[in-house]
Amino acid sequence: MSTAPPVAGELEAEALASTLAALSIDGLRATRRHLDEALVAREAQGVPLRHHMMPDAWYADLDPGIRFAVRVLHAAGGIETSQSCEGGVGHAYPDPTIDLVDDEGAGLRAVAALTVYGLDVWTLSRVWPIRHGMPCDVLWRVTLRRAWPERADDRPNFVQSYVAQGAL
Repeated sequence: MSTAPPVAGELEAEALASTLAALSIDGLRATRRHLDEALVAREAQGVPLRHHMMPDAWYADLDPGIRFAVRVLHAAGGIETSQSCEGGVGHAYPDPTIDLVDDEGAGLRAVAALTVYGLDVWTLSRVWPIRHGMPCDVLWRVTLRRAWPERADDRPNFVQSYVAQGAL
């Protein structure tokens, strides 16, 4: 018994359903896990991974609840941070906050990188600190919905030209 081939509308619906599943949070996390496993395998084969993270000792002084988020930003292509705080009672900010050195696209790149790693961004804003009565040094401010102390020592990996190198 044969079945009729799908009509164009059915093919488009299947492609759309597949794309939406891949773009869901679970789909993105599954893709991230697959890529992380592939990166570990490549590193074991001697393929160097490029990142822009500081040495581990540099991160040790950061609040544990914001440490992984700062590492993600550095690893994602050198998004430069100027200060960070895990937030809460006794901290400089009420919520986990990272300030970024001004770069036109840094805030948007930060949201993208943090989202890839499942860190829920609450707000993104541009801030102009006031010194001597005048605005100066515009910066981006990223606020997360919660701190992530359980991920304080995780190490993210972003590899430039990953697909071009045929790693998939």
